[in-house]
Amino acid sequence: MYMTKTRIVKQFNRAVHTYDQYADVQKQMAGRLISILPLLKKDLRILEVGCGTGILTRLLAKQFPHATILAIDLAEEMIKKAQMGWASSSHIRFQVADGEGNDWVQEGPFDLIISNATIQWFSKPQVAFKNFRRALKMGGWFLASTFGPKTFQELTALFCDLEQKLQIPPSQHQLSMPDRTTWEARLQKEKFIEVKTKEELYQLEYPDCYTFLKAVKAVGASYSENTLSFSQTRKLLQCVMENYNQKYKTNQGVYTTYQVYYLIGRK
Repeated sequence: MYMTKTRIVKQFNRAVHTYDQYADVQKQMAGRLISILPLLKKDLRILEVGCGTGILTRLLAKQFPHATILAIDLAEEMIKKAQMGWASSSHIRFQVADGEGNDWVQEGPFDLIISNATIQWFSKPQVAFKNFRRALKMGGWFLASTFGPKTFQELTALFCDLEQKLQIPPSQHQLSMPDRTTWEARLQKEKFIEVKTKEELYQLEYPDCYTFLKAVKAVGASYSENTLSFSQTRKLLQCVMENYNQKYKTNQGVYTTYQVYYLIGRK
């Protein structure tokens, strides 16, 4: 199930003031992307897709101080936040644009197209990958991080279990996130070469389930797409939080799993 772009933009615009505070995994993912970059020249042209508040943008600017960077995002408020402090820079430009569109293709060719925690929101990833390859220089690289289907596996399992026990109709409780084989096949279909994926699991701890769910919302994401009534939703969620606090307890609170893929391909 994919959410509409309108809803995605609304969620991220609303999360602009809390994103940096709660984006712990996204920050780790951005740092990891930088660490696995292939050897590149210093004065390269970079397109960053889904720049958000600029977490990865700042790392790229530090790693490649002589590079030209075009950072795009569909959420206007995120772009406004990201460009703070860069007004005097002639090397970095921010633009409200859709990563699945093609408005930015003519800005190429790029040496590197990179994206952090964004492509899982795409409704037409194959179209996006086709445009990415078009916009790359021959020999240019595409790198992206995204979440795998085991993300929030504890929460998903608990929702399913409690729906059965409470005799509530089953609902979708996470994005439909492809596995690594699917992502590799999509890149290979567009004739990317040297395609590889790396998988890493992160376990984060929170004081309790309520804080965990609050953190998910604070970065513009979702943990459930159910169509239940308000009373059913409230009842189910209360049971989920109570059970989660017991079942996935740690010395520090509770834990959850993030499955992350790092995708690499070359034109």
